[in-house]
Amino acid sequence: MNAVQSLIIIAVAIIGFSGIWLWLRRRLKTIAQDCAQLREELAVLKKDQHLALQGSYGMGQRMLRLERRFKSLIEAPQPEPVVEQPFSYTQATQMVEEGADEEAIAATCGISRSEAHLMRKLCAQGFAENPAEA
Repeated sequence: MNAVQSLIIIAVAIIGFSGIWLWLRRRLKTIAQDCAQLREELAVLKKDQHLALQGSYGMGQRMLRLERRFKSLIEAPQPEPVVEQPFSYTQATQMVEEGADEEAIAATCGISRSEAHLMRKLCAQGFAENPAEA
């Protein structure tokens, strides 16, 4: 092998190593950019995870408070239900026909004086019928 051939082999090797070096350099730059992007995404995910944990912790605390409140409401004595007197239009109509005054109708049927007054007017105009007559 002569000197020219040796120089050509060295030149080809240098060019080959230069190409590999340039490719590795570009690849390293791409990897560094990818790594920076992944770090940013990781920071966003950590922030989202932190917010989710805070929200779930807050929701858990709220549920515990509601559970304690619910338990105290269940254990608290309950008031007796108010039983309303049944209202009878028939009874009010009969009382109007018998000539009872509005105050008596209101007290007996459990309605207001204005409702008794209205019943009186409806009976007078024939809009309220007594079911016993129908």
